[in-house]
Order: sequence, then C-alpha cells, then structure tokens
Amino acid sequence: MNYETMIKKYGVIFLSAFLMIGYTGCGLLDPAEDTDEVSVSITNDADIDTIAVTGSATTADVEGVIEGSSTPISVTVELTANATDGSTDGITVTTTQAPSDKDKIDIGPNGDMQISIAVAATACIGSYTLEISATVGGETNSTSQTIVVTGATDCSQTGTPVDVSADLTVGANQNTTYGSSIDLDGPNVWLSANAVEAQVDLCYAYSGDASVEKIGTPAWAKASGYNFAASWSANPPETEFYKALTGVTQDVVDAQLATKEQLTQLWTTASAGTAEASYTCAQGDVFIAKTDQNAIAVLWVKSQTAGVSGTITVIVAK
Repeated sequence: MNYETMIKKYGVIFLSAFLMIGYTGCGLLDPAEDTDEVSVSITNDADIDTIAVTGSATTADVEGVIEGSSTPISVTVELTANATDGSTDGITVTTTQAPSDKDKIDIGPNGDMQISIAVAATACIGSYTLEISATVGGETNSTSQTIVVTGATDCSQTGTPVDVSADLTVGANQNTTYGSSIDLDGPNVWLSANAVEAQVDLCYAYSGDASVEKIGTPAWAKASGYNFAASWSANPPETEFYKALTGVTQDVVDAQLATKEQLTQLWTTASAGTAEASYTCAQGDVFIAKTDQNAIAVLWVKSQTAGVSGTITVIVAK
C-alpha cells in the first residue's frame, strides 16, 4: 500500500468515526427519549350513572384511578349539562386537591383525592357529563361519565303556577291564641268560636293518648272529643286527605309543588293508598287534601312547636 492510498484509507475511517461521534452527540442515534404518560379511569360508573334525588339533596361519590409516568399530576373536574340550554344550577361538584407527590392517585371517599356530586331537588332532571382530565408534563388524558338525574325538578314543566298562601299559624287544641280549624280554600285558620263547620277541611291537635301531634278530619276531631269541635254537628266533614311527603324543605316545595299539574300528580300518587282519618304531624310533613269545594290543596308544615298548646306554621298551595 503506497502512502497516498494509506492516507485515503485512514482518512475515510477517521471521517466516519468523526461523523459517528457527531451524530451521537446530537442525539440522532440516542435511544428513544422518555415520554410523558397519564391515564384516567372511573371505576364506579354503574353507581353514578343515575342519581335519584330524595329529600332536599342527594350526594354521590366518584371512585377511580389516575396514573402518571411522573409527578406532579394536575387534575381538573368539570360537569356540563347535555341539553342545549341546560344548566348545572342545583348541582355542586366538590373536589379535594390532588397530591403532588404521587404518580398514582386513588379517587374515592377514603382515597388520595375525593370527588363528590351533590344534586339538590331544585336541579333539572336530565343528562349531564362529568369529565376528569389529568396532565403530566405535556401529556393530557381524560375520561367522561354520563350521569342522569332523576327525582329533581322538571325544568321543562310549563304548567299553571299554584296559589301559595302566606305563613299561617295553627294552634293545638289547648292553644287559646291560635285556632285549630283549617279551611284550605281560604285559606283560613279559625278559633272554635269563629269556625264554619262545613268549611273546615282539617284540624290540628295534640293526642294525649299517643302523646303526639296530629292532623285529622273534622269528623276525627269531633269523635276524639276535642273541645274546639264540641259544638259541631254529629256528622262533621270527613275530608279525604293523605300524608304525601315527609322531611320536606323549602327548596323541595319550590321545585316539586310549584304548579297545579304537579299537585294533581301528587294527588294521583297519594290517593292510590288508603286515606286515614288522622296522621301524625311533624315539621317537614306535606299533606294533600280534596277540599269541600273539590279543590286539590297541599299543606306544608314549615315549623312546629310541640305540645298540647303548641303551634305549627303552615303554607297552603292550591
């Protein structure tokens, strides 16, 4: 091999080695670099796909898992109504802060992060979407869950608004200030001296035998020997009425007893049962009756002071 050939041969080798070093230094031949990864899942989807509201509100807890390739994991939670003009009013989504030092986050009541959904009776029935998104570095992933709300307010209801009374105070049988006889059509509350027997729909009294407060028909009050009914005829009105709801708060009244059509539906449901002459009475109870004028009326017990001379504050809607 002559000198010129040797220079060419070793020059090519040197140039190749130089280029190899250059490419390696620029990372062109480096192994694949690490990438950010994150996953999100809801594990109790069958438990939250429907939230049936009972009473003033119902709360459901979300359970799931978030896993990332590194920390911290940033988490966002959003609820949207699926109806075009839908609103999430009456629904509150509460979340705790995701821990910044964990690459696996358990979601649940006893987990690393809590997500709860409280649905009030004033919320609109219908379909909603809950979306949970998680971000690690430059990578974001998410999962969504459709939630159907039932037992709340039918926001499409366009019925006839009910007539709602002001607060009325009703006295128990030994209360000398407030009467025990209720005329739902007025509505009026009468002391015994002023009561028009034929127009009395319901009566409030303390039952000494059972040591409970009761609402009953005029016929029940007469048969029970209450003084305020002593002068009535032998056959006072036997109003058909039912205890329709218990533990009801103002927001439920506003949402579920707002139209005459809702009262009619409540009457249909309640009257499928057996009417009693009297029912125990407590704060939050809702009674529905057919008055002597054949109107459907509800009486909501807003507050109560127990006892033989106690009172209830009621609102009548019809």
